[in-house]
Amino acid sequence: MPSLVPSTFPSAAPSSQGFVDVMNAVSNITSMEVFLDQSSPQYKAAKYMADEDPNGIRPINDTRFLQRYALVTFFFSTNGELWKRCNPGNLCPGTFSTWLSDTDECDWMGTLCNSDNFLTQINIGTGETSSSGLTGSLPEEMGYLTTLTSLLLVNNDLDPVYSSGIEGTIPATFARLTNMRFIIMWANSLTSPIPDEWLSENKLIGTIWLHNNKFDG
Repeated sequence: MPSLVPSTFPSAAPSSQGFVDVMNAVSNITSMEVFLDQSSPQYKAAKYMADEDPNGIRPINDTRFLQRYALVTFFFSTNGELWKRCNPGNLCPGTFSTWLSDTDECDWMGTLCNSDNFLTQINIGTGETSSSGLTGSLPEEMGYLTTLTSLLLVNNDLDPVYSSGIEGTIPATFARLTNMRFIIMWANSLTSPIPDEWLSENKLIGTIWLHNNKFDG
């Protein structure tokens, strides 16, 4: 039976059937070429989903498979290993669960889901989740969390090591977030351009706070 692993895939990459299954399952939202870079957030997320997730391998046909993958990619893309709380090496406030734990992703710090367990909110940087120390960038895969209505990623950490917050641009895939109503990403280091499609396709957005970033104009 022919191997499902692309011929250009690095020989050092994990070759477990689980990893191959994950890679193929997310190929419609993550380019296969990205998996050639073993330091990429997407590679780390796929490896976690296949080989390391203490919750077990979620069935590929589970309608929430891509949700967990997108959130794990977000964790690695924002340097979750260095977060000041609720990563695998730190405690969580209140009743939150640690990211990448064996709990449902709807219980992880800053996430909120609807009655069908689809994600409606990510809030990291306000209230109990403040001063979490997010850095890095926003991955394109977040644009496939299409049930999101609120996104709050605020850098209010005065520690100079973490003061830059989230860097880079807002992915064009955010145009898919057509249920979004509330966006706060102030005091980071986001840069231009802001995708035209992001605002033109998101008719329901009522609140956008993007001040104290590094946008041009």
